Amino acid sequence: ALDIGCGNGRFSFVLAEVSDSVLAFDLSTKLIAEGTANAERRKVEGMTFQVRDLEAGVPAGPFDLVACMGVISTLIDDVAYNALIDDLERSVVTSGYVLTKDTLSTVEEGRLVITDTYVTNYRNVSAYEQAFARRGLRLVDQARLATLEGMINNLYLWQKE
Repeated sequence: ALDIGCGNGRFSFVLAEVSDSVLAFDLSTKLIAEGTANAERRKVEGMTFQVRDLEAGVPAGPFDLVACMGVISTLIDDVAYNALIDDLERSVVTSGYVLTKDTLSTVEEGRLVITDTYVTNYRNVSAYEQAFARRGLRLVDQARLATLEGMINNLYLWQKE
């Protein structure tokens, strides 16, 4: 399994329960150090944490499962957004799974949010789902995690055809 933007590895450990090996990466040196220390303390075998910038690309794999939880909406630039979805499709084996969790806009034009500490692009939910479908990733299941004023947070399970 591959966990993109793993943070401190909280979800990576869930993946380790169903995968022989997990490669987890994040941009934060501090969070990767926490994940590595937790893996050592828990004696989890087959788990590797790496500091890696998403702009360097996604490891080629192939992986049976690729998780990208809450990362896609942080990509403001549409070129980077599309490149990541391309990378997700390329890095997973045929019949393998991609798991995403993102906050999305229910309004057609999407929503760009800029604060003092955070910038995010909440893309339109239909356009998001179509972007995956165009790449041969079939929607297997989804779960609504939250809804708030024209925004939804969904967990998606995609399968590569």
